[in-house]
Amino acid sequence: MMTILAYLVSAQEAELSREESARAAISDGMTLSTALSSGAMAVFEYASSQSESTLRPYLTARSKVESAIGLLKKSMAGRPSQLARVERIEAECNKTLSLSQEVVELIRMGGAHFAPMRLREVRELVNEQIVDNKLDTEIAGLDEPYVGKNEFTVSQYRQLIGLLLYGGSALAITLSILVPLLLSRQVTNRLNVIIENSKRLARRAPLLEPLKGADEIAELDHQFHEMAALLGQVSSQERAILANAGAVIFTIDHDSKIVEIGKECEKVWGYSAEDLFGRRLITLVKSDSIDALRMRLESIGSGETATFEADFVKSDGQFAVMLLNVHNAADQKFAEQRYYCVAHDITERKRLEKQLHDSEAKVRSLVENLPAGLMLIDKLGRVRFANGSALKLFNLRSVEEQMFVQRLTLPEGMTDLFSLALQQSGKSLLSSIQLDSGAVPIELSLNIAEVDSDKYVLAIFADLTERLTIERIKQELLRTMSDDVAQPMADIAQILIRLKSGELGELTEKAHSRLQVSVNESERLLRLFDDFLRIRMGDELFAVSIKPSSLSDIVNKAVGAVAVKAAAKKVKLIPVISECQINVDSERIVQVLVNLLTNAIKFSPEKGEIHIANDIAGNAVNISVSDQGSGIPAAALDTIFEAFKQVAVSDATRKGGTGLGLAICKSIVEKHGGTICARNNDGRGATFIVSLPLQ
Repeated sequence: MMTILAYLVSAQEAELSREESARAAISDGMTLSTALSSGAMAVFEYASSQSESTLRPYLTARSKVESAIGLLKKSMAGRPSQLARVERIEAECNKTLSLSQEVVELIRMGGAHFAPMRLREVRELVNEQIVDNKLDTEIAGLDEPYVGKNEFTVSQYRQLIGLLLYGGSALAITLSILVPLLLSRQVTNRLNVIIENSKRLARRAPLLEPLKGADEIAELDHQFHEMAALLGQVSSQERAILANAGAVIFTIDHDSKIVEIGKECEKVWGYSAEDLFGRRLITLVKSDSIDALRMRLESIGSGETATFEADFVKSDGQFAVMLLNVHNAADQKFAEQRYYCVAHDITERKRLEKQLHDSEAKVRSLVENLPAGLMLIDKLGRVRFANGSALKLFNLRSVEEQMFVQRLTLPEGMTDLFSLALQQSGKSLLSSIQLDSGAVPIELSLNIAEVDSDKYVLAIFADLTERLTIERIKQELLRTMSDDVAQPMADIAQILIRLKSGELGELTEKAHSRLQVSVNESERLLRLFDDFLRIRMGDELFAVSIKPSSLSDIVNKAVGAVAVKAAAKKVKLIPVISECQINVDSERIVQVLVNLLTNAIKFSPEKGEIHIANDIAGNAVNISVSDQGSGIPAAALDTIFEAFKQVAVSDATRKGGTGLGLAICKSIVEKHGGTICARNNDGRGATFIVSLPLQ
């Protein structure tokens, strides 16, 4: 009796063990389903945020799926039909995980703009497995009853035990049957809620009320509600991304027909999405770009991405240069190929690039055609760039010959071109280069230039051969002119002197006075011509003979020299001189004052006044000449003492003059150790001040 009872108890324990195994299999299946949906939601969240931290739930879910598959295989090892179900469950899970992993890798490789399309495929696959009960059906099949060959004998033994144990055992058997049935009915009802929620999720419809409890089914239902909320957020973000991407995102088939397109196309191309749906992409490009576009699309292999440019025609007929990023998506779900495309409008960028290219070409042309040679030399003395004039001057075919530094004559004591450039930066210096034909004089300017964070010597030079030849010819011409012009003027002066002496007849007192002025002016004209030749020939060293002289005599002689001119214009000369002795060349100072008075008369109005005065300041005497003319422009005050400079361009013709007078005055005064300057009067007119040392 005890043996039978023990056997029956053992059989009952085995039955319970199989039932527990079935429950464990159901639990593992539910865990697997929950983890699969949780992993999919994690991938959606990662696609939205692109933050690696959001992938942790996905990795955890993937690990749970693999662990659950392992447990199911282990528990169903002795049940071939159930083991086959487990393998089918594993294949479905691997399909979802593989597609999810592809989305993750695509985002990591920079293809985030293609992610929404792949996510849509993940969502469809999850819906197929969860909503369509494909996965749940396989999981539920794991609970099929185990039919043993001795089950009927066990039942008989149970009846015997029931008889032996009277009604107690019968009650226990009844409970053992009713409880699983009730539990199974409760589980079935909760699973029906999960299935219904899956269907609602696929339709984007509101889900049923969440299940209560803390078991796996309730957890799975909770995951469905979280997935629904996350999918709503992702859909909203997808719409926002497509609306504000600034680029046209679309999908075409193997025949280049547009099957999907974002609304940005209306802003970029002027067409609505409805206008472009079903239209071939090649109809949007320029006619001469159709073949090129077709060839580029055909050259993109399965799973490859290509980037290229194409000229599109907008709805208003204008052209737009688009940068296309095209991915060939090889997907078994589609009978035809799909190309995921992102088009950026780069018309403005191309226009700016062309402007920059044209500007660079102009600068390059200007540099190449500069009459001056230009070279860029590194610290090792190697020529990195040379324009056409530089190569021509050095008889070089290209910069590779590297002969510049070796042929250049540097100043004495200088061996380093960089050191010379630092000392003479911005200055010009005379040098020469040694060619096979001999030394060539050049004017050289060195500067330090920084290019791409490296420092170079920028050498600018001009061939002085022709200029020096012209200067030599000019000097010879001026020397010839000095003989051909000075001699007749000297003869005229001699004739005037003979007339004055009475050698050619007696003169009246008035004629004698006028003749003296003519003698003085002829002598001054000879000196002016001589000074002109000196300035033109570069010799500004005027010879002076210093001796004590009376300032009153000097001023009176100068006033007498210009008295006729002043009288002709009715200009009054008013000298107010305090007598003093100064050490000067009196003839040269008279020349200075005559020049200043002549200018004052020219620029004074009729019946104007010219004041000549002096004052002593320390060891110097200041002689001032003030007129009532129009004054001197402020910008000209610093330049009027330069050779050939006048107050205005029209002065040379309207007032007469060569522009040499003030330059000669400055040279004479400086030879005496003095200074000369000009300033405007408070009322009108200008004042010239000559300052000379007393000793």
